[in-house]
Amino acid sequence: MKLQLPEYFFHGATLKVSPRAMTKTGALVHVELETKENENGQGRIFFHKIKKYIKKKLVSAAIAIILVVKLIALKLIFVLPLILGVTTAKKMFLKLLLFLFPALSHIFKLCSWYHQNYHTTKYHHHHHLITHHHKVPVGPPNPYIRAKKTTPKDAYEVEKDALIRAASLAATAPPSSIRDEILRVTAVKLQETNRVKTETDLVKQQQEIIAASDPDTIAAEKFYGSLLEKVDAILTSIGASDAGCRERAICSLYGDPFKHAPYSNLVSNELSKDSNELVPAADSKQALRYYRYVQAARDGQEQKDCLSTYPHCNIDYNRA
Repeated sequence: MKLQLPEYFFHGATLKVSPRAMTKTGALVHVELETKENENGQGRIFFHKIKKYIKKKLVSAAIAIILVVKLIALKLIFVLPLILGVTTAKKMFLKLLLFLFPALSHIFKLCSWYHQNYHTTKYHHHHHLITHHHKVPVGPPNPYIRAKKTTPKDAYEVEKDALIRAASLAATAPPSSIRDEILRVTAVKLQETNRVKTETDLVKQQQEIIAASDPDTIAAEKFYGSLLEKVDAILTSIGASDAGCRERAICSLYGDPFKHAPYSNLVSNELSKDSNELVPAADSKQALRYYRYVQAARDGQEQKDCLSTYPHCNIDYNRA
């Protein structure tokens, strides 16, 4: 038996049913679908339309995905610089681009701006008088270093010593008019030097008296005195009792902070202050001593020889 299927869906195909054998409960039949080839040799219209429909849907889905990706990228281009900043957004975009296309790194290596912006070390300087142990100390100028100049007292002492040596040499020379003139001039200059030194000491005492009544100096003495009490208490616990040993001890603590923990951390808490946390030094002696400790910490961080830098001590804290 042959059955003609609809032309629209099956393109003139014929369903052929033929019996094969009879059984007690039924029959065995053979079903065969005979397709009819058209003149152009194309397949059935039904499957052709399904294929065309699926292809159209796939193209539409691909276009939609591309459009969504473009919109997201467009939003990120305008939103990320506003949130993270232009520089950070550029770095993120470049890293993403290199992640997706690693071969582009070989092209970027030929550009000088790529090396300047993405292959240079950026240093961030902390605004501390002393930075953390893993950094070289940078910060505002140290008043102690700025004030370390040759004072008039040192010049007078040098001149006085020179005059005394000249007088002693002239006294041992054979008697002559030149020797007598040298002794006379030396004696006059020595008297003048002593007079100037006496006046200088008097002026210095007057300045100390005036500074003692200065509100800024009083405030600085109180502020830096409290910091020094804490530092001195820590240094005394490790055997640094006098000024020379304390400066050497601070230098050693900052030279190898891990070896001297926790004392190095305790001292660092007092000496590593921001400039806005400190008060003006004015004419405070305590401030001058505080900045000597700061300088000792700098020397330790710069890995200077603490033994030769601070020779007025008999203790080697690096061996302790």
